[in-house]
Amino acid sequence: MAFGLFTSNKNEDRDNNNDRGHTTSSWWIHRGERSRTNKRDSDLKTSPTAVRNSFLAGWTAGITGTLAGHPLDSLKVWVQTGIRPTKDTASAKSSGMLNTVRRYYSGVGGPLVTVGILSSINFAVYDTTRRFLYFNIQRPKADPYGPERRDYLNDDSYTSVGVAGFAAGTVLSMIHAPILMVKTMQQTKQMTVKEALRLTRAHPTTGFGVHFLVETLNRSVYFCTYEYLKRQFEQQQRDLDDDSISKSPKASLGGRMISAAAAGINCWAMLYPADALRSRMYAHMATGDPVSSLEMVKTMYAEGGIRNFYRGFTVTTLRAGPVAAAILPVYDYVLDTLNSMS
Repeated sequence: MAFGLFTSNKNEDRDNNNDRGHTTSSWWIHRGERSRTNKRDSDLKTSPTAVRNSFLAGWTAGITGTLAGHPLDSLKVWVQTGIRPTKDTASAKSSGMLNTVRRYYSGVGGPLVTVGILSSINFAVYDTTRRFLYFNIQRPKADPYGPERRDYLNDDSYTSVGVAGFAAGTVLSMIHAPILMVKTMQQTKQMTVKEALRLTRAHPTTGFGVHFLVETLNRSVYFCTYEYLKRQFEQQQRDLDDDSISKSPKASLGGRMISAAAAGINCWAMLYPADALRSRMYAHMATGDPVSSLEMVKTMYAEGGIRNFYRGFTVTTLRAGPVAAAILPVYDYVLDTLNSMS
């Protein structure tokens, strides 16, 4: 009997020790997971590597979009302004196909040199703002270890995406305005860069209100539409995926291109009249006598009514789709690649 009691107490002591060991082990595992999670979150919020990756991805995407879309951009500006350079004004030395290519790529020098930097700044500000809003505002309100917690690229709100796009547009609007002025005057008047720069420096604030509206709202609508449609494709993939472990399936390349093309068309459809007004104001700068946005609205309406604000709409939407389909998927792909290598 005494032996039985002794054996029972010994077994209970062993069980208690095992329970304490299991509890201690679980605590260390939980602590390790929490430490890794906190470190990963800290890296995403503050690491220069994250900013560098979005910067490089934006540069690559911007160059790709410029090369793909500049000919249609030239055609858009010609239709909007009613001014199209002839063979003689484009180049007396060029002829045939070379002259055609030269006219369609007229003014590409400035964007090609600067677009990499502009696109890098655009996506770096956009991505950094999304990360800041997610990790400092949205995520602290959620369950720290809930299954819905994944990462900011898949889990942040559309409000954060829109605000991030607006922030990127705000920064870019101040840098992009003089570049766009020079490009438009080159496209419509075949002016030299020196002459276009002289006029830009003389009238630096011409049309800035309209320009700011287009740059900020355009990006907000653009990015929100893309993220919404891309996540619909991802949800569809998730529903079809038999592997329940996969929490964040990536949208296919085709799905991303469709989402990006629809986003580009949607944002330009909403803001096209303001863009047409901006183009007319910048083209008119070549006369040396810029006008206010209100005066240009009156002029455009007198010339052709509301329809005049939609001249070139078809060309613009045809351009917006392919260019966006090139830019955003390229950005996503390069960013994912760089992040996985970091």
